[in-house]
Amino acid sequence: MNWTELLHHDHTPFYLSTLEASVGDTVCVRLRVPASVALIQARVMSLKSGEASFTPLTLASSQTHPDWQYWETDLELHTRTLRYIFALSTSDDTVFHSARGATHAPPSFRDWHQIICDHHSPDWLSDRVFYQIFPDRFKNGDPSNDVQTNEYNYAGKPVIRKEWHELPTKGGNVFEHWGGDLEGIRQGLDYLEALGVNGIYLNPIFVSPSNHRYDTEDYMRVDPHLGGDAALRTLLDEAHARGFKVVLDGVFNHTGDRLEEFQRARDNHPERALYTWLPGGGYEAFFGVPTLPKLDFASPMTYTHFLEGEHAPLRHWLRFGADGWRLDVAHMMGEAGIDRGNLAVLKRL
Repeated sequence: MNWTELLHHDHTPFYLSTLEASVGDTVCVRLRVPASVALIQARVMSLKSGEASFTPLTLASSQTHPDWQYWETDLELHTRTLRYIFALSTSDDTVFHSARGATHAPPSFRDWHQIICDHHSPDWLSDRVFYQIFPDRFKNGDPSNDVQTNEYNYAGKPVIRKEWHELPTKGGNVFEHWGGDLEGIRQGLDYLEALGVNGIYLNPIFVSPSNHRYDTEDYMRVDPHLGGDAALRTLLDEAHARGFKVVLDGVFNHTGDRLEEFQRARDNHPERALYTWLPGGGYEAFFGVPTLPKLDFASPMTYTHFLEGEHAPLRHWLRFGADGWRLDVAHMMGEAGIDRGNLAVLKRL
């Protein structure tokens, strides 16, 4: 293996002194280098007032290891978003290290490491080991709530109940359901705890006709095929008793076309302001998928209804006991069917 593939830097406490920094603070950044490599120059490159700025790295005398050497320096955070890369030279090579790893040519600016100042995350987040769960395929804890073959049609096709051991069929896609549910996740808490997990990130759990549930039909109810609100209550209580945190998947870039608000919007009710409409009666949708109409954050109603209002789902499920949200395609949330105003949307969140 080439030594450049063994270079390492991340934003854990050993390699970055803090993530809770403000403009004007100084942070220590550290890079791991194989012990066998003889560097003749090691620097951090950043931009200051639009010009390249180089800060020398020094060998960390406090960190000794037979296989590694650690190079570090202090960086002044002179801007809210500081981007930087490591520039290393040996007698016959020059290597740059960015968020994409090591390259021999200077990486694209968008691939540089970055520190965002004045961002403060919950205290509990930094020591979480998360396990992402796709509910339909984790464990079937209660077969009585399984989707049944031909129970309903979705996008013109009947849904299908699959046996747990069966593989997906080509073209089966969203129509096949295996019966995994929240009770199955509750039953799996011992397993997760044994792995060292202390955080669960659930893919969508609200009422939806598909197996992935990114096409929400009702944001205010947990899908009965997953066990309903009661099953989420039990899972949260037992997970919290073990010290787990549970984060939900917030699909607020788009909804499902079965959502009552979308149906009312199509009939020219006030909810029409939630979406972006096209000439001829069409509407903007996520990647053009008609079952995923895209929300329009140019409308104050969208913020109130989904995010900020007293009865908005984002607030409701936090009050219910969820510990946080992961936002689906957060970079695409915006106005007029595109990501226009995306930063303003995220700042309001």
